[in-house]
Amino acid sequence: MVTPRSLDEADGAVDLTVATLPSGTTLPPESAARLAETGGTLFDAAYAPWPSTLAAAWGAAPAVSGLGMLLHQAVRQIRIFLHGDPVSPLPDEDAVLAAMRATL
Repeated sequence: MVTPRSLDEADGAVDLTVATLPSGTTLPPESAARLAETGGTLFDAAYAPWPSTLAAAWGAAPAVSGLGMLLHQAVRQIRIFLHGDPVSPLPDEDAVLAAMRATL
């Protein structure tokens, strides 16, 4: 598979775009618009401020924030603090996740 080196070399739409730009990063409006045209769903690892400037410019396709990723990273950290192991579930983990999601 050949990966385009720039937007100019891209020749088609994609299903998913993953953005890992630091919070507060802005792209030139024309770059954001070109990405949004063919970028499919946007998963933007940024979660604050939300929407990011890229997500705000994304258009009709869905834009998903990094809050869900942050939530699951927090659960793994709590597992490590409690058990010393990131894969050992928390007591009543489903309720913990539900409470955490409710605060988002």
